[in-house]
Amino acid sequence: MNVLRDPEVVPPTKRRFPRRDFFSTGNFKGSPRKAMLLARLLPGMTLKEALLQMDLSLKKPGSPIRALVHRVACNLRHNYAIRDPLDNVKITEAWVGKGHYKKQIKIHGRGRFGIMYKKEAHVRIRVAPALAQSRRATLRHFAAWLKEAKTQKLNPNTMPNSRKVAYTLPPWSRRPWKYVERPHWYDPERAYPAAR
Repeated sequence: MNVLRDPEVVPPTKRRFPRRDFFSTGNFKGSPRKAMLLARLLPGMTLKEALLQMDLSLKKPGSPIRALVHRVACNLRHNYAIRDPLDNVKITEAWVGKGHYKKQIKIHGRGRFGIMYKKEAHVRIRVAPALAQSRRATLRHFAAWLKEAKTQKLNPNTMPNSRKVAYTLPPWSRRPWKYVERPHWYDPERAYPAAR
């Protein structure tokens, strides 16, 4: 592994990269289902990108996940002598687990009650060095796409997945479908938003 070292922080005789399997947030209040919405964003991101995403997220699990990513970056810098881990380390995996579900009484009317669960969750991430080769491959792929776009003179209609969305249903009307007789509603080739 080609890991950059900062000699001022830790001498190079220390371990190169953590062999620890994962880093975890520990249990925090919140639903695992809602934490999964944010955890799905993380794989493939560098630590810097993950920090920015969690900063901008309005969801409640964003703050403990942001604290986890920050803690991982500090750990890699001070304990493993990795220079600038925010840019040189990426998240390879992220998964969510259930914490302790606390039971409480949920009071209904007329003397009835049910059980309410206070949910907890934890997020774990696995990190790896961001290899320069993968970055080069990405740039090579982008350069090939750009070259292809230039040969097609950047015509948006010839680019893949660039056609406008076709509306095949008529606008809302009290009259039934058979009374909508304008041709752009029953001709799919002419069903573009501009004609709406």
